This record gives sequence, C-alpha cells and structure tokens, in this order.
Amino acid sequence: MQSDGIEITKFRTTSVQCERSEIIASCRVHVGDWTLHNVALRRPHDGGHDFVALPGKGTCGISIAADSDTRQAIVDAVFARYRLEKETDQWN
Repeated sequence: MQSDGIEITKFRTTSVQCERSEIIASCRVHVGDWTLHNVALRRPHDGGHDFVALPGKGTCGISIAADSDTRQAIVDAVFARYRLEKETDQWN
C-alpha cells in the first residue's frame, strides 16, 4: 500500500501485551530512501485511542518529529492499512 511517498511493505496483525498498551499490528514502512522497521499500532489498556508508535532514534538512527507532515502521512497510511485488513478480513 502506498500513499504520499509512504509505502507499507510488510504488515501483520498481532496481539502482544505490553505494560501500558497492546500491540495490535506491526509493519515495515518505506519513507523515501529510508525504511522504518517495527512500526507498531498500539491500543492503550486504559481505553484511550489507538496510536502509531514509531521506532526511536536509538533503534533506527533517525527520529521523526511529532508534528510533521511525514509523521502524519505514516500514521494515516498505517491506520488505512489496518482498516483495510479488518474490512477485508485478510489478516497477514
């Protein structure tokens, strides 16, 4: 799936319980010349809204600003792919 220069090349749903949230999907995302591994869609245990967690600078050598067009494009692409997977019931 590709959107605004963002391409999700690997996507899988999962259920991994963490301290404060559950990872409900993970994916690999290409952004221009970079590949971000271990992008996670998380669901907080406290009932808050699902959110996309990007790997940090220590993990992948770069960080993406919280309020940037690039970050928002990644978030939008991950949520769109998750909705598509749920709608078509094609769990990868």
